[in-house]
Amino acid sequence: MRILVVDDHELLRSALARLLMDFGNVSKVYQASDGAEAVSLACEVKPDLVLMDLRMPRCNGLEAIRLLKQKMPRCKILVLTVSDSDDDLVYCLKAGAQGYLLKNTSPDEFRRAIQSVFSGDGFIVPSMASRVLHGLLSGEESQATILTGRERALLALVAEGASNAEIAARLHISTHTVKAHVGNLMEKLQLKNRVQLAVYAVEAGLAPGAGGGHARLGH
Repeated sequence: MRILVVDDHELLRSALARLLMDFGNVSKVYQASDGAEAVSLACEVKPDLVLMDLRMPRCNGLEAIRLLKQKMPRCKILVLTVSDSDDDLVYCLKAGAQGYLLKNTSPDEFRRAIQSVFSGDGFIVPSMASRVLHGLLSGEESQATILTGRERALLALVAEGASNAEIAARLHISTHTVKAHVGNLMEKLQLKNRVQLAVYAVEAGLAPGAGGGHARLGH
């Protein structure tokens, strides 16, 4: 198995590479310092699995997952991050990641996650999996309750008439990610455009004070 480790911290990358090479079925470990380098290198070396950090400069992990899945649909991706945010978990899985693991994991769980994703079974850190499942089972069965916190915030900004660039600045994400989120929202809510998204946000109570005037819906 050939693995590509993507993380902006060189010391951590090196430590992970040494640990992975101790696994009996790992033959080669490649390293990349950000999402852009990861996509370029992955297209060249065709790794069996990508171990992806989320918070990185230039091109973050979520954007890299989307790009990798566009270029290499069968690429298996395991996210390894410090973020235990349900939003991050949901977005990564929707983008195409097969697994989500926290950096405070034990070596044994790390090994299990690698093997599980490589074999095609997938892996989600148990504490987060149970929490997300509980939220889905206990929530009301309306469309609004299946939205993540990030999606609710984005909808509110769409209703205010914020452009993609303004939304990106407010939520500290890239415009590419904003476009992807807007597309995901349209698909999830079965809506066709930003006007319908804005109307939905107002009707669902996600845009306080947005009842007067016409919203400027930027692109």
